[in-house]
Amino acid sequence: MAKHDQALLVAYHKNPSPELKNDILESHQGLVNHLARKMAFDRTHLDDIIQIANIGLLKSIERFDPDQNNNFIGFAIPTIVGEIKHYIRDSLSIIRIPRTVQENDLRIRRFIKEQLQLTGQSPTPRAIADALDLGIEAVLECSEINSFTRLSSLDKSLHDDAGPSLLETVPCKRFPSGNIDDFSEVNSAVNTLDDRTKKIVKHRFYDGWTQQEIAEAMGLSQMHVSRLLRAGMKHLKAALEL
Repeated sequence: MAKHDQALLVAYHKNPSPELKNDILESHQGLVNHLARKMAFDRTHLDDIIQIANIGLLKSIERFDPDQNNNFIGFAIPTIVGEIKHYIRDSLSIIRIPRTVQENDLRIRRFIKEQLQLTGQSPTPRAIADALDLGIEAVLECSEINSFTRLSSLDKSLHDDAGPSLLETVPCKRFPSGNIDDFSEVNSAVNTLDDRTKKIVKHRFYDGWTQQEIAEAMGLSQMHVSRLLRAGMKHLKAALEL
């Protein structure tokens, strides 16, 4: 840590003042912005995450004892990361599942449970579609999305073993000590899709469009959109090694 920063912290803890606290905050905005950018899932949430990171920095300033520790950055990173992690877990998700899909999925799972209890067998997608008056594409979409989102939950390992999850940390190259979360795995996987499929996936899960809305906007049939969407989800699972 720079001698100037250490001197500010020593001065603040001897004689706390808003001016000194602001000076410490300003001198560590590089750290705050670095952590926020690494952990932000998309740029639309970056400003909020920077604010949350600054809350973590403020807590670190208050808790840090310069008489016991001369590595403020190493001390502050876990606190800042913890604040951002709580915000992400409370406020964000990897993909936004449209409400209609959530509702269909709930009905499907209830029906499957009932059939397992009655017959001991899981119904086929066609049987589910007929029983619940759903299109076969809607049933297949729920199946594909459900398997992806269950496997790629924030705390689920990216691999079958006890490896890192999407919320596991990656090394921070610029700043020492501690690891930080990184959602770039998902963004990188999405970017490996062909342009048309990537647009469909983003409209469906990031924008919340229905398949019909996507079909109309892109000049495709709803069934074609459904097939491309399922293929895209399979590709993402393979890319993430789920």
